[in-house]
Amino acid sequence: MFAELAPIQAKVTRDGRGQSLHGYLGDVDHRKTTELLDAGYQVCRVRETPLGPLGIDHDRYLEVCVTPDAQDPAYEVESIARWVAGRN
Repeated sequence: MFAELAPIQAKVTRDGRGQSLHGYLGDVDHRKTTELLDAGYQVCRVRETPLGPLGIDHDRYLEVCVTPDAQDPAYEVESIARWVAGRN
């Protein structure tokens, strides 16, 4: 069950990519993320194992790694919402 969260006003985007569906696109992911950060967005990228981290260190960037067989979507969404709320 999802927790009730206060509405958040933010310039934020989220991208999820799974290795099984899309293959490795690390260079594209890194470029797109950098472009969004440069445009002032907060970026949360959800990456499915075995994809590794992009190695981006930015105060408006959050990377969440998930495994296909042990996901807890409610926890992941709540974690992202808390991160966004803390940025505003």
